[in-house]
Amino acid sequence: MRGKLICPDCLPQETLLELTVREALDDDVMDGELSCVTCGRTYAIRRGIAVLLPAASMSVLGQETGYNSRQMLSAYLWSHFG
Repeated sequence: MRGKLICPDCLPQETLLELTVREALDDDVMDGELSCVTCGRTYAIRRGIAVLLPAASMSVLGQETGYNSRQMLSAYLWSHFG
């Protein structure tokens, strides 16, 4: 099944991602993946959330500094939901 999302690694070319559903709840995909036929990357969908980061940005997820620090997260959550 082809979706309406494009591959972030293939930009500026707009390559549509193919959807593979492993688990769905009504019309929501809870578990699966989005695949690019051009570059071969896959993007996981877990708990209904797809992580569509380009390969160059994936290292940011493991960093504990800047916006990913506990202090920044705490300040963000407090200012928006406190």
